[in-house]
Amino acid sequence: MSRALEKTSANPALTARMKTELRRAVRRVRHAAARPYRAGMLSIVVPVYNVEAYLEQCLRSLMHQRYHNVQIIVVDDGSPDGSLAIARRLAREDARIEIVRQPNGGLSAARNTGVRHARGEFLTFIDSDDFIEPDAYARAVASLQSSGSDFAVMSYRREKNGRFFPAGRWIRDAHRRELIGTTLEEHPEIMVNTIATSKVYRRQFWDAQRFSFPEGYLYEDQIMTMEAYAAARAIDFLETVGLNWRVRTDNSSITQNAVSARNLRDFEFAIKRAVGVLEERGAHVARDRRVLQILSNNYGDLLPYLRAIDSEGWPHFIELTRFLWDRLTDDTRAELEARRKILLALCLAGEKELALEFLAAGGWNRDHFGGLPLGDRIVGEFPLSDRLREVLPADVFEFGLPETGLHATLRRVGAGDAGVIRLDFFAHINHLRMDEAEFTTRAWLLGEDGLRTELATSRRRDDADAVGHTRRYADMSFGAASAEIPYALLGRDAVFTIEVEIESGELTRRGELTADAQSVLALPLDIGDGERFAAFAAEADHAPVRLHAFAPQPRVEAARVEQGRFVLTLSHPSDLDEVTIGEGAGSAAASLTRAEPGRYEASFALESVREASRRHGEARLRARSGQIESYPLLDRPILAGELYATPLFPRRGDAPGICAVVDLSGAVLVEELEIANDRAVVTGRAFGPLSSELVADGPGGAVPAETRRDGDGIVITVPLVQGRWGLPPAGIKPGRYTFRAEEPSESTRLYLGHGVVSRFPLRRTGGRFQLTAMRNGRGDFVMSVAPPIPADQQGYGNRWRWRDWSHRLSPDGRRRAVLFRNLYGEHANDSALAVHEELRRRGSELELLWAVKDASIRLPEGAVPVLEETKAYAEAFATADYVMVNVHQPDWYSKRPGQVLVETFHGYPFKLAGRPWWKKLGFGPERIESFMRRAEEWDYLVSPAPYATGFLREFWRPDTPLPGEILEIGYPRNDALLNTDSVALREDTRSRLGIAPGTRAVLYAPTFRDYLSADDTTAKLVELFDAEQLSAALGPGYAVLLRGHPFNARAGGRRGPGGVIDVTDYPDINHLILASDIGVLDYSSLRFDYALTGKPTLFFVPDEERYFAGREGFLPYGETVFGPRIESASELLDAIRDADALRAKFEPQRQEFVARFLPLEDGKATQRLVDAVFAPRGDA
Repeated sequence: MSRALEKTSANPALTARMKTELRRAVRRVRHAAARPYRAGMLSIVVPVYNVEAYLEQCLRSLMHQRYHNVQIIVVDDGSPDGSLAIARRLAREDARIEIVRQPNGGLSAARNTGVRHARGEFLTFIDSDDFIEPDAYARAVASLQSSGSDFAVMSYRREKNGRFFPAGRWIRDAHRRELIGTTLEEHPEIMVNTIATSKVYRRQFWDAQRFSFPEGYLYEDQIMTMEAYAAARAIDFLETVGLNWRVRTDNSSITQNAVSARNLRDFEFAIKRAVGVLEERGAHVARDRRVLQILSNNYGDLLPYLRAIDSEGWPHFIELTRFLWDRLTDDTRAELEARRKILLALCLAGEKELALEFLAAGGWNRDHFGGLPLGDRIVGEFPLSDRLREVLPADVFEFGLPETGLHATLRRVGAGDAGVIRLDFFAHINHLRMDEAEFTTRAWLLGEDGLRTELATSRRRDDADAVGHTRRYADMSFGAASAEIPYALLGRDAVFTIEVEIESGELTRRGELTADAQSVLALPLDIGDGERFAAFAAEADHAPVRLHAFAPQPRVEAARVEQGRFVLTLSHPSDLDEVTIGEGAGSAAASLTRAEPGRYEASFALESVREASRRHGEARLRARSGQIESYPLLDRPILAGELYATPLFPRRGDAPGICAVVDLSGAVLVEELEIANDRAVVTGRAFGPLSSELVADGPGGAVPAETRRDGDGIVITVPLVQGRWGLPPAGIKPGRYTFRAEEPSESTRLYLGHGVVSRFPLRRTGGRFQLTAMRNGRGDFVMSVAPPIPADQQGYGNRWRWRDWSHRLSPDGRRRAVLFRNLYGEHANDSALAVHEELRRRGSELELLWAVKDASIRLPEGAVPVLEETKAYAEAFATADYVMVNVHQPDWYSKRPGQVLVETFHGYPFKLAGRPWWKKLGFGPERIESFMRRAEEWDYLVSPAPYATGFLREFWRPDTPLPGEILEIGYPRNDALLNTDSVALREDTRSRLGIAPGTRAVLYAPTFRDYLSADDTTAKLVELFDAEQLSAALGPGYAVLLRGHPFNARAGGRRGPGGVIDVTDYPDINHLILASDIGVLDYSSLRFDYALTGKPTLFFVPDEERYFAGREGFLPYGETVFGPRIESASELLDAIRDADALRAKFEPQRQEFVARFLPLEDGKATQRLVDAVFAPRGDA
């Protein structure tokens, strides 16, 4: 730091205040010689300010560290909340916690205070809203003690509401391998990890360098960390994640407010100072790399947010950008992404408005834009290209070199023509338009000895092979290719890799063939009449594919069961010392005898084999000859009684040629999967009697299966369409289904046999379904159910290509249709259903299209399904005369001339929404701009009541005229609650739900909790009381209907055994309102609808304070409550029993509520909507 101060007077960029703060920081440093430190102790500094919601978790994570020799220094930085009380309480539990108090001075001051009280040989910091993994500090200290390095660096991940997310790609890449005793010069990429809390320092190093955090500034860790990297003699860069970095839901952290004027000012200071540290030390290579890192990584928090930078912050942003831009070299500039270069250059050229247009046009989307070669670079085709080229230099449109790498992924392996292995793979150069560019694809077999042999390679077109690598800018099916590997090249035991090259003019890229989620590695291939084999393996997805050529040693030749033992016959050319089955504590060794030279018999107790199979699912075989351990090879399955010896389909990380033994007693060996007449048909062999009927368990619950036996043969049939709740049949929900015995106490497994595995990927398509045979970790059969989307319409890029295609359709090609889309294609209900029925009642000739995500969506009579994310879906949006949505229309959709777009939303407005809610959630300005743009396309917005109209204006730009018309007409969905059919609908619904006459149905319908959600579309179902216990306590005269929010359904619901009927997935909430007799509600807008019924309404709100701490309302909650507020399960039980008296007591409040909030509800809202929108255009 003192060296830095020598430069301050010569640096005009530093203000006088900055210089003063730096000098003060130096004066606060204490020298190491002034005090001794306790050997082995780790001092952990915990600054505390307004963190009462998080502090206990943080401190307990420190108290429970596996490294016990710690000093936990809690620095109370004048925190006005209850944080100090929490720290004191925990300090009474753990004497290692020490509390230091000081007036509020900021994060840096608190850290520096903590350092002055630290007594350990090692020093670290943690923010008090974060928490640490139990063995994080043990690993870091052990590494330092072993290596002698100056500090260790841990990786980290992000956490929000209990869900974990990986850190940025640059952090994951830097920590991909462990670097012990490294230096900045050797590995400058380590500088990407700059946060203070991921480091464990040797205190002697800290004091020798006179480190401290600059006070009064944000981003203090940038300077401090760069000083440490530059000064360190050796650094331990650790691979494993140690820190959990919390994403606050209140958006109060520094990193969540990156573009405020203060943040930009302090970021400018910190980055200039940090880069200056490297320049002062003569670390110019590291400086160049750090500049590139900042523009490539940190600026990802700035460039997409340009719209939010105000006039005070803009000069700081421009000054820092120019500082960094001027330090780019030709080499680092060539590495920078094109989209970043374009935006940076626009800002520096004074073209902020054009930069904002570029962002609004989607220019920030990384993989949306491609180009064609120019020399050895690819020149991109971007939005607003003509206007951009008028003001920007040509080189900014060149994709950065890292952006244009080659990606080659294996698809499948098989025997080709005689004497060759055929490899099908997919390869492309990123951002190259594969459907327009002229290119050649070549492949080589690379031996461990460096020998390269070119393989015969041919190009193909294959839409399915491109899945996983689709791009908006090109039809990527042109990237499919095949190569042939002659057996003759594999005549020796060796491990090979495959190198792939694509050449397009002067542009050439090479790379290793890798595996991805679509890669099928295949079973070992016989390449030498049973004497030699080839097997493919990969350590993980995105890892290189390795081809192992080998002569099997040993090899399983036969298996049999006799006299209570399982006997394997093996061949091995040398001494075989041991054969085992199973792994770990459950493994068993064979009794091994030599039958003749080179042949052995391994005999296992039958029960030990069964136990190993029960424990692991598949009991793997291992062998040892001397010190060499190996897996015996089995090239075909062998059935010995009920024991099934089989080659194992390789998983990522498996060695090649593994085999196992599976106990099939009481099990089914699956041999085929087919689809016929909306039914999945599984055929196989059954071993012994099955314990009970079978069910398929999946996202749609337990689906009963039908079984038919014919001797050992068995056919298991699973209906893919089923009725539920007495409603018309619909498809089962997509997802993965596993099979089990219907009786929970019994066990039946379906093991996936060699005949299916050898044909992976085995897919069957029929009607509205696609089935895929899969296997779980135990090798058991898993059936994946999905919509039958054609391969050329699968994948993110292909979906965009069809969207772009739909935009080019002629406006004259519109169809007389209305497209309804509720939420995200998840239901056919709400106001759209009311409009659908009204149009049919009036004899409208409009085609009634419904966007559906899959076949599980029940549609009303007359509806035409349109599967989401398909060509037909994009076409329907582009061509329908009317589009009606109850959330924002998709951001890719642009209303065509003459189309009518109707927005109804869903539910009465109460919870904060629109602009204030988006700001609270921390949505980026381009996302908010997208909402604003989409709102400008609404021709009509339905408002259910006068009070709601003002709140709904929050979805439009402030202080601007409304581009569309607000229809203040009531809520069409609620007409069904008020019309003459409601009584019959109530009785029908109760009958279908199994509610006996005279039974009082209690509808419990809690809304989702933001504090249980990690995003804005899903949440776990809150469980504030035990519904089963409540049902039991109420007794047989009551039925409890449990209705989760749609967000809960997306997160995965719970089933309702016993007296609770789980109706979370029931398609129409109106049916449930009518069927119920008592409503138990909370903060959901459902209370507005329920008030129309006059039924007893109880408000169960034990978490009211916590709920509204994270989710405000447009108006006070108390003004919208017309029943008792209940906080405990016992009170709720009493209130339900006393519901009629409570209804009478609160009837005046209900009437007042209806008069204020529901004055337009007369059962005719749908008629008014159709009269206003469809009738004037002759369509109703």
